[in-house]
Amino acid sequence: MHQLWQVTFENKITHTLFGSDSPREELIRNEIAYQIAPRELPSSSRVCHNCWRRTDRAVSQSTAEREPSELSSLSTLQSEVSNVLHPEQQSLDNTTHSILLPNYVRAPLTQNQCFFPGCNDFNRLTVPSALRVRLFCDYNYYVPPECRICNYHLNSNSWDLLLESIYNPIKTFSAAHIEDFATLLKDNMNHHIDFENIHSMPEHTVHYYLGLSKAQYEQILSEVPRLSSKHRGSFALAAYLMKLRTGDSDERMSALLQVPRSTLERLMNMTREILNQDFVPLNVGINHISRAEIAQRNLLIPNGIYGGEDRRPIIIADGTYIYIEKSSNYLYQKKTYSLHKYRNLIKPFLFVCSDGYIIDILGPYHATTSDADIINNEFIYESSSLRQYFESGDVFILDRGFRDSLPLLERCGYQVHVPLSPADGESQLTTRDANKSRAVTMCRWVVEVVNGIFKSPVLTYSDLILIACGTYQLKQARSYYGEHIRFNGSYRIEVCNDHRSSIMEGINLSPSCSLLRARIASRHISRKIYFIYILISGNDTGRSAIKKYCCNCIVGRRTVGCCAHVMTVIWYLGWARHQTNILPHAQFLDDILIVYGTNDI
Repeated sequence: MHQLWQVTFENKITHTLFGSDSPREELIRNEIAYQIAPRELPSSSRVCHNCWRRTDRAVSQSTAEREPSELSSLSTLQSEVSNVLHPEQQSLDNTTHSILLPNYVRAPLTQNQCFFPGCNDFNRLTVPSALRVRLFCDYNYYVPPECRICNYHLNSNSWDLLLESIYNPIKTFSAAHIEDFATLLKDNMNHHIDFENIHSMPEHTVHYYLGLSKAQYEQILSEVPRLSSKHRGSFALAAYLMKLRTGDSDERMSALLQVPRSTLERLMNMTREILNQDFVPLNVGINHISRAEIAQRNLLIPNGIYGGEDRRPIIIADGTYIYIEKSSNYLYQKKTYSLHKYRNLIKPFLFVCSDGYIIDILGPYHATTSDADIINNEFIYESSSLRQYFESGDVFILDRGFRDSLPLLERCGYQVHVPLSPADGESQLTTRDANKSRAVTMCRWVVEVVNGIFKSPVLTYSDLILIACGTYQLKQARSYYGEHIRFNGSYRIEVCNDHRSSIMEGINLSPSCSLLRARIASRHISRKIYFIYILISGNDTGRSAIKKYCCNCIVGRRTVGCCAHVMTVIWYLGWARHQTNILPHAQFLDDILIVYGTNDI
């Protein structure tokens, strides 16, 4: 490649932009010309070395994502614009020509991963045509038909985050792209969302807008005959569910559904009132389910630990929060502001069965209302509905946030189980207390425990789940691993094979045993380091090779499962290092924050 002319001007190295016509320099010129538009790029232009390198890196990264047909110069692009405007002068070659559209962005052409930047989910689906149309019309973002999307992003409805996370947008389009989205828009021009005839709509489109399948939608409609008998009742229910699902403004929804805004608002108000009167009482609240039905919903693990032979009802209670916009009502705005989340929110409070079925929802409450305050106010009087419903001996599984309400619940005769805290002066739970705490959290994460078991090769993923007694620690392990290998690419683990070492004293060992030690940084406190010890037998395979383990974190002594720090080491040594594509979570976030060095201040 032609050597770049370099000169020193005022102690800075600069580059001429028109020193040669090599493909690399041509791409750099095009990128700089695009960045400074509408200003022109004179033939005598020079650029400093730092800007040259930065532009070169951006072009290289963009080139890696683009197909060879996009590596054309600015003059070629201008020629192609002329060809598009005057097709009779020169035929357009769909396979080699491209055009620059400054106001539009397209997704990279790849089927190997989700088109969301930084997403490494192995679950890849074809992008629905309705979603492609919406992204193009609402966000000026074109998704080629070859692209794929993961199930999470397909249902997350977070398209604003998509545009914000694109570091180097691709703004070149081939003739095939232009023909594709022209055909796509033409095909969908007369196919607006038709909730009056929902059977004719694709299943994925219904789920995208409503969050339900067509069968689930029909079930709700059939359970509310007063709504289904109304004029446009089916449409009204779909519009209301769409509002709950997407949060779109009434103005935008009226345009999508092609109805006047006043009509749309009237139908949604009618639907809300009918659902509150006819549907909600039959599906939410203590009057819609008996204690015996709650007991029948006890899953195997919670019932085995807490339900007993008489299968007592097991209730899991917890508060959550829903973010809201700031209100012009200043009193309401103050009551809904959370100093913990630094946002406005409201708090619903849920009672659920151990299988996740919702018993009742209380609230909404102020942002500062604690879970313990809610329980105390709901159970303090014997005449309260919840005191009358639940009976002595019923099991409540709670978290540490309910500690101020435990005396009241115990006086009511309920069996209350919460994760334990260290005794005064202690920094770690005992083995017994750590195991009890794990039994509680395992029941609170019971859905993950039951559904997370599946088969994998090597030290199998099922082995890891059995060691951890769940999947929660496995999910944390990948994040801990990413933090420790991110900067130097190494993961240091110390091995002691000397059985005469003082470290091994008091341990009954076979000659094949080795003691591993690793350091894991706390995810909450930067300066805190946890030490993990794992005893491995060289004569055994699989789970049986792991003889003992411990950690000096608060629950590190437990033997029912293990803490996330221990699982990080086992996960890496026994499974992750044998895989081909294990990457840290959200790597694209590493370099987006500005960090000042000591020499910069």
